[in-house]
Amino acid sequence: MDEDTNLVPENSNLLQTQLTFKMGSDMKWSAILLIIIGALTCVGIVTALIGVPMIIAGLRMNEAAKAFQDYSQSQDQNALDYAIQQQGKSFAILKILVIVYIILTVLYFVLFFTVLLPNLSNLPNFYGF
Repeated sequence: MDEDTNLVPENSNLLQTQLTFKMGSDMKWSAILLIIIGALTCVGIVTALIGVPMIIAGLRMNEAAKAFQDYSQSQDQNALDYAIQQQGKSFAILKILVIVYIILTVLYFVLFFTVLLPNLSNLPNFYGF
């Protein structure tokens, strides 16, 4: 009795290749968007603390996207290893970016409630507005 013990369908490799290529193209789009938003964020001096890492993370994600697309076409294990490595770097930078953003947001609220709010009574009164 010949039983087919292969539980993975034969077309799964084709599906995996298509999904890897699609993931690479989606990552490329996200990377370009991340780079553009990072560049726009770099307009201010303080906001450059967020914009520069965002640009670097976008560049790493773009490199990972290209490597994933290369892997989907060539099935080269080195391309997959490089893609995962670059994607990991991108996520590490984004993690630091989120931490910096949270810290800056907390500082903003602390300054708002300690400096601006107590001094609202010192502002001149404008009647009729």
